Amino acid sequence: PHPNFTAGLNLNFRYQGWTLSTSLFGSQGADVWNQTKWWTHFRSGFTGAKSVAALEDSWKPGADNSDATVPIQETQRTVSTNQVPNSYFVEDADYLRLRNVQLGYSLPSDLVQQVGAERVRLYVQGSNLLTFTNYSNPEPEIGGTTDGENDAEDVTSFGIDEGAYPTPRQYRVGVNLTF
Repeated sequence: PHPNFTAGLNLNFRYQGWTLSTSLFGSQGADVWNQTKWWTHFRSGFTGAKSVAALEDSWKPGADNSDATVPIQETQRTVSTNQVPNSYFVEDADYLRLRNVQLGYSLPSDLVQQVGAERVRLYVQGSNLLTFTNYSNPEPEIGGTTDGENDAEDVTSFGIDEGAYPTPRQYRVGVNLTF
């Protein structure tokens, strides 16, 4: 689950009273165990609630589907391979995320001084606006859970995607006042 490298890029532009700042972050080389696929594609107790990909794209005996992208669908718990770990669950979790964009404008000082302020800056900001990834779940940035003992075995499920919520998009409008 450990990426080969992570990188960030911060860009800041200034023109007269305008400012534009952006922050990009990316991760390359991490492989994630997509546990959500086990629930939606192979869970034998969910025979009537399988994903469309699992049902349509799975290998079928005797069928001419050598280009199948999903392993065989089996529902017998005692003799099947539906609970056997395999590489189908491992996915490339590379991503590039636009973490932050902020556009601001500082009002001219002669106008600001008339209201008794030293500086007034207006801005709009967006966070987590875009994520570029081929990972099949909405959140490629997978961490882990801890057992709370604060020891070497503390991280118990690092790199296992149990269905993480995607990082939410946020939008802000603000005013910075300096007196």
